[in-house]
Amino acid sequence: MRVGTGPAKSLPPPEFCRQGKILAPGYPRTTGPTLLPAVPRPDPRETRCARRMAAVRNRSLPTGGRAQLTPRLADRLWSGAAAQERCVLAHPFVTGLADGTLPLDRYHFYLRQDYVFLLEYARVLALAVAAAHDPADMDRLAGLLHATLHVEMDLHRRTCAEAGIFAAALEAEEPAPFTFAYTRHLLVVARSEPLGVLVAALLPCQWGYAVIGRTLVARGPSPVAAYAAWIAAYASAEYRENARYVWELTNRVGDVMGPAERGRAEAAFQASFRYERMFWDGCWNGERWPV
Repeated sequence: MRVGTGPAKSLPPPEFCRQGKILAPGYPRTTGPTLLPAVPRPDPRETRCARRMAAVRNRSLPTGGRAQLTPRLADRLWSGAAAQERCVLAHPFVTGLADGTLPLDRYHFYLRQDYVFLLEYARVLALAVAAAHDPADMDRLAGLLHATLHVEMDLHRRTCAEAGIFAAALEAEEPAPFTFAYTRHLLVVARSEPLGVLVAALLPCQWGYAVIGRTLVARGPSPVAAYAAWIAAYASAEYRENARYVWELTNRVGDVMGPAERGRAEAAFQASFRYERMFWDGCWNGERWPV
């Protein structure tokens, strides 16, 4: 290759750019063209490593854009409750819904107590609507409140009416000890804590029932029509969508929590999960007030 008009020269060494006519920026042309150093090729191993690190950073960025290398709140809470989840899924009341072995009197007792629970749960959701700052969250929480009042509770009313337990009896049902304790816990959290702590307390119920519905429907239809209808309601796309929203809201508010608030959210979640287990136990045993 020729550079200028002088005699032919050998190719420049590899550390220089091979386009001999490229001049260094701003360098006087009177001295002749100057070869630019070639841009070094990146090490392929370093490139792959950089891509992997960028992918990790992108996956860990929450909505607010703050780096989050640890699991988000809902993910961390639920992974820490794996043992409790297994206990609930293996509970004889839950498995009896799937295989049809649950005695009907225990199911009717559950429906009456769950009806009382859902009345208080609706009040908790109303407080969650008031605690939300984002209008979109207010709308979604209000939709969840509507679904509780008009889908879940209607299922209870219909099933109870088929068994001769009518609305007046449901309204007069006294909360059992486990129902009273669980609903008082949720109401205290709703009235004294910010939205983030409250949705963490709701997660064991809202997400837990979606897990139960998904698990039981995968085992095939229950031989008891009433149990099959119950399973279908909690395995439905509508219920899963509402449960997913509560999960995502828990993650989103958890991203901006301080350490103290996060600790209270974890405590509220753990208490709610214990009450979930107590609720299944109480309905299985037909627990009432001793006096």
